[in-house]
Parts: sequence; structure tokens; C-alpha cells
Amino acid sequence: MNIMKLKLFFAKCSKWIYAIFLVVCAVIIFLLICRFDLITKLGNCPAETVAVLGTLLGAIIGGIFTLAGSVYVNKRQLKAQTYIKKKNLIYKPLYDELRSIQNDILSANPFPDIIVFQTEDYGRLKIPQYTVWDRIKSDTRYLETPQKLVSEMEDLYLKINEYMKTRIGNNDEMTDLINSVFQEVIGTQSTIINIGDCVISYVLEDSKEDIYDYCKTSLKDKVDVSEEQKKE
Repeated sequence: MNIMKLKLFFAKCSKWIYAIFLVVCAVIIFLLICRFDLITKLGNCPAETVAVLGTLLGAIIGGIFTLAGSVYVNKRQLKAQTYIKKKNLIYKPLYDELRSIQNDILSANPFPDIIVFQTEDYGRLKIPQYTVWDRIKSDTRYLETPQKLVSEMEDLYLKINEYMKTRIGNNDEMTDLINSVFQEVIGTQSTIINIGDCVISYVLEDSKEDIYDYCKTSLKDKVDVSEEQKKE
């Protein structure tokens, strides 16, 4: 466990570790030069020796910088390829599904009574079908998904489940409520069995739709309804 924590620490702080290592190496080299007075000794060496040492030093420094540059470029290319892979395999499928649900379904029906998490055929009826996230969670893409996105998707699914628990059953409640109001005000009820299901979207959206005009042709008995009764 400690080895794993150490590896994670090095992975997260690798840039700082390399920077500190280079600074320490530079300080050590400087101290060695000062301690052994290498600059003075080098000045007393023959010109040929100085030239050879300079050439070797230049080759070493050049090789180090070339290697560092190659490693940097390769890391950048690998990171770019990783981003492209995440975009194509994670972000794009999720974005396309959520955008389609929002624009094609929820914009017209923001309070659906059916939401599913698998692909099902409902004919011409359009319902929200959230399927991509469960597929991502079931394979290795989940390991590459940023934690922020995981939290957001889990929160979305939690809210959807809470909505469905609240939504189930209130069609019947709305039917009972409408019929009780009709019975109290005009002495009859609607013959539409699922009248609550028909008008609940108007209620949830706080629409100004005249529900009486929607229901008046379905009343059990023919009754005269005054304007005051309609408003009530």
C-alpha cells in the first residue's frame, strides 16, 4: 500500500521532483567546481585538452537537451491522443445523447411520465432513454472518465430516480382531484379514465391552459355551467 501511495505521489509531483533534482545537481556541480578549483586547473591545461573537454561537455549537454526535448514532445503527443480518445469514446456519445434528449424530447415534454435506462421501442412515442452512461460504466472507459464527470452523471441519475419515484402515482391523484372538483362545482365527473394523465403536464408546467374546455365534452351528464363555475 505504501509503495502504491509513493508511486501515486511521484506521478502527481513528477514535474516538481525533476525540477528539484536538476537544481540539486547544478548546486552539487557548482560546489565541486569551487571545492577543487577546477576552473583554475582547467585554465592551466593545454589548449588541445581544453578543446576536447569542451567538445565532450557540449556533446553531453546537447544530448541531454535532445533527450529531454524528445521526451517532452512524446508526452505531449500521448496526451493529445488521450484527449482525442476520451472525446470520441466518452464525451461525444454522452453529449450527443443528452443533447438529443433535451432538444428532441424534454423541450416539448419537460415532465415525462416514463424514463428508461435501456433502449426500448415505444413506437412513435418519444421518451427519454439514458443508455450511454451505463455502457461506459460497464467497460474500461469508466477508468478513464474524470471524477468530476462521474460525480455529475451519478448526480443526474440520482435526480432522475427521485423524480420517477415522485412522478409515479400522481396521474391517479390528479384524476381523483379533477373529478372531485367537477363533482363539487357542477355535480358530475369526467368519463376519461386517465384524465389526470392528460392534463398533468399543464399543471406541472404551470400552463394557463383552460382545463375545463379540455374536459367539457367528456362529462358524464349534460349540465349548464356558468362563467363563475368555469373559473372555479
